[in-house]
Amino acid sequence: MFASPGQLSRLAYEASISNAPNASALAKLAAAAYAASQSSAEIRGHAGKDLAAVNTVEMLPQDEWGRMTAAYRDETGEDYDELLDEIATVFAADDPDVAASRYARDDLRVPAGIIG
Repeated sequence: MFASPGQLSRLAYEASISNAPNASALAKLAAAAYAASQSSAEIRGHAGKDLAAVNTVEMLPQDEWGRMTAAYRDETGEDYDELLDEIATVFAADDPDVAASRYARDDLRVPAGIIG
């Protein structure tokens, strides 16, 4: 690999805020490369963090809650896959109200002990 996942993530962000004519294509390419560099377990584990971030909840990279630890270890089953599908529909909808309603679920919300 020519770039680390962190570098690809930064490139995708910089391209997304750029006014360059090809910025959108560059952002999509960098985002795809970043996603390809992640294992399925990492992607599964990050889904809850991504949903929290969309709801403007800050956390540390090492924070885990709910079934994240099991997801990072690739120890979850079909029910967790269905939950990930729900989260994916939230991102596809690009609707803050939908994101807020899904995040309100106990199994997805960041526990108070992590935030506080």
